[in-house]
Amino acid sequence: MKTKILFFLFAAFFFTACKKDEAPAPAAITDVYVAGEVKNTPSQYIACYWKNGTKINLTDGSRSSGATDIVLSGADVYVAGFEKNTSGIDEARLWKNGMITTLTDGTKNAYASSLFINGSDVYVAGFEKNAGGKKVARYWKNGVAVSLADGTNDGTVNDLVVVNGDIYAVGYEVSGPNTVYKYWKNGVATIIPVAVQLNSYFNKITVVGNDVYVSGHEYNIAGSFAIAKYYKNGTGTALSDGTNNGYAWGGMVINGNDVYAVGSVYNSANKSVATYWKNGSAVTLGGGIYHSSTSDIKLKNMDIYISGAELNSNNFLVAKYWKNGMAVPLTDGTQDAFAEAIFIK
Repeated sequence: MKTKILFFLFAAFFFTACKKDEAPAPAAITDVYVAGEVKNTPSQYIACYWKNGTKINLTDGSRSSGATDIVLSGADVYVAGFEKNTSGIDEARLWKNGMITTLTDGTKNAYASSLFINGSDVYVAGFEKNAGGKKVARYWKNGVAVSLADGTNDGTVNDLVVVNGDIYAVGYEVSGPNTVYKYWKNGVATIIPVAVQLNSYFNKITVVGNDVYVSGHEYNIAGSFAIAKYYKNGTGTALSDGTNNGYAWGGMVINGNDVYAVGSVYNSANKSVATYWKNGSAVTLGGGIYHSSTSDIKLKNMDIYISGAELNSNNFLVAKYWKNGMAVPLTDGTQDAFAEAIFIK
């Protein structure tokens, strides 16, 4: 009997050792990067980003700043945003691994709203005011400014992508009483054919092959409610029904035949509820008791990551992201914070 026990113990050890030797390689680690800002004690925001929940400040907090977009290229972390200078002027900024590149000269207000990397080229989109005080829609390629408007009227670039060497940007120019939203391809503008120009807003652009998608919102004919909407090659698709305000300002991802868009919809209690849509069907992320909203979306290995924020019971905005609908707080809720963009590596 003792011999049998020893035999089985040896066999168990042998087969366990074999299994250990043949164990599959561990799954690749997914790193979650989120850019945003956190309010400090003197009540001004500090640009920062989080890597897997650990916060890295980009400024020292002596002046107000914010981080609007984040992209990784290899091991390098790029963040776009802004910071006030000692004269109180907002400067468009780019951080690479925490090192600052100032894109403007600091004499006129400017803003960096989005970031895109194409090979060795770094694009930052936004605006800079001219001598006449008008916002000029522009982007910077490797630090060199390229204007998409002549500066006669206010304008800005909200988002930019580069596909097959073509540069696509979405933004607006003011025309009389209206803000006219448009996208540019290599500097040539196409007006987004909204039914109601007044107070429409389109924030993100996505290009797949020859298809150009822009997402945001426009108002109904009566001008009473905003409708979350995206356009594909000039054809609009409503994501909310117009009975309450809806916004699709958090961007889009196209995955095969699936179209994802993120934003928020107000509920019957007049609370903004963080929401995403898959092929037009809404999925609620926020609890609906306190205001919540989204800012960006990324997919990886069929997982859905969405950044944003939600008010807590103490009326502080909590920066967070949702992974497959499950919320991951990035701040403790003792000061306002917001997550502006997300990148998955």
